[in-house]
Amino acid sequence: MLTTETETFPAHSAVLCARSPVFKATLTNDMKEMNKGSVDIMDLDADTVRRMLSYMYTDSVEDLQWESALRLYEAANKYEILSLIEKCSDFLEHSLSLTNACDALLLADRHQDHDFKMMCRHT
Repeated sequence: MLTTETETFPAHSAVLCARSPVFKATLTNDMKEMNKGSVDIMDLDADTVRRMLSYMYTDSVEDLQWESALRLYEAANKYEILSLIEKCSDFLEHSLSLTNACDALLLADRHQDHDFKMMCRHT
């Protein structure tokens, strides 16, 4: 299970471990998490965790908007879900505008995403 401040989501540890090296390390090395049977994720909102978990099971992302894509990109980086990082950065790149390019550039810089950073600079 994944637990946020407001919701708990059922999840199979095999799926979490297969899709994320961070979850794999947490669930196989952290005795507290193993005994508890859930992973606390207090720094992400429930919607972002729901979207991330849905992606881990379905390999697709639906109904992304700019803000949700930014949050999902952050989550994907935190949990090292590389294919989700790529999907989010593709969405963000195609949604770049003069009004959001600075936010995108800061995000790309924070996560050392050089390709995304170059795209932001050319907007």
